Amino acid sequence: MFPLSETFLQTSTLFVELASTEFMRYILAATGLHVLLNSGLRPFALRRRIRSDQPPKGQIRREILTSARSVLVFAGISLAAVWAVKMGWAQVHQDPDTYGWPYFFLSVAILIVGHDTWFYWIHRLLHDKRLYRRWHHLHHRSFKPTPFTAFAFNIGEAALHGLYTPLVILLLPVSYLALFLFSIHMIVRNTIGHCGVELFPSAKSGRPFFDWLTTVTHHDLHHASPDWNFGLYFTFWDRLMGTEHPDYLKHFAATRTSLSSLETVGEKSTARPISKRMGLGAAVMIAACLTSLSADADQSAAELERLSGSWVSEGYGAVVKLHSCNQPPTELCGTLIWIWSPQSQQHLGIKMLWGFRFDGSGWRRGEIAIPGRNQVFRSDIQMIDLDTLQVKGCAVIVCKSQIWRRLDSLPHVGLPR
Repeated sequence: MFPLSETFLQTSTLFVELASTEFMRYILAATGLHVLLNSGLRPFALRRRIRSDQPPKGQIRREILTSARSVLVFAGISLAAVWAVKMGWAQVHQDPDTYGWPYFFLSVAILIVGHDTWFYWIHRLLHDKRLYRRWHHLHHRSFKPTPFTAFAFNIGEAALHGLYTPLVILLLPVSYLALFLFSIHMIVRNTIGHCGVELFPSAKSGRPFFDWLTTVTHHDLHHASPDWNFGLYFTFWDRLMGTEHPDYLKHFAATRTSLSSLETVGEKSTARPISKRMGLGAAVMIAACLTSLSADADQSAAELERLSGSWVSEGYGAVVKLHSCNQPPTELCGTLIWIWSPQSQQHLGIKMLWGFRFDGSGWRRGEIAIPGRNQVFRSDIQMIDLDTLQVKGCAVIVCKSQIWRRLDSLPHVGLPR
């Protein structure tokens, strides 16, 4: 159906999945924090904002676009890492308890501390005047950073940052769960560090309560004064190498009051309405989601009933019976019940289509298998009329469509129904 080699298809599909996952992780973390600080926590954020003015118009759009490009670079490097694991050059295991739970937690700590070290020295290298303009200047165009600044890198800088994980797994056996926790920690700390609102608590002395962690002020000062504060998660490299901003603690104390002040008498009148507004907003969102899910389920069930039955592929090559995958009926599947090729009779009864969900206009983001070819493609199904379907299969950017017809509407006999 689609003349692409299996290796190319698997590689292309994996690249798309890696890029999609990485971008979703970035956009959810950045958008979630941005929305939170500009809605439910807005009074809190206004009192703890590091800069008094907002980023210039168009900055966030530029940051998202350049971050999307960085994600493509990360995905390409991750793809190489996946093949390294398949070839046995790197050790990544499914069971987090393979070497015992103490080692699992140690491996997570090594990933995080090692990344901070890698970032610090790569970051200092990129500030060399011979590299800065071509390799790092783009990130510093965000003089007033936002959560979306997190991945706004030049291509070369993105590649250097993306190399860390593949290099580590060549040396250190880790589990997929450890890598997942490390990646979540990385994007959360990265977006928080660029959010422009001091979220870290302070001690009574005015110093950061967790003085060994980089606060939001710590990294914000780097965007204001690029010759200082190169660390990502921890302050010890900056302090050891003398690159921490000399007025960092003064800036932290000036832009920040203790988070515990929300619980003091003077702040209770502010904290309670914020909690109530957030609680009310969450309740409204949950109710809206439940209502939407219920409506979507009813619509999916109705569309499944219209679609159920036997359908003949283009050229009378096969008959596929479409039906619900689950209960309540929300997903569309298809079982092969007849095929023209005598060499493919052993495939009768296989699930040929699965995972399609109705989005209001058609069945999207499912998968379709080609019997006997060991090939699986992303697919969409559009119902043209009661007896006609358009079935589209895609491999990366190459797509082809077929017209399927309902078996009962055809004059031909002798095919199973």
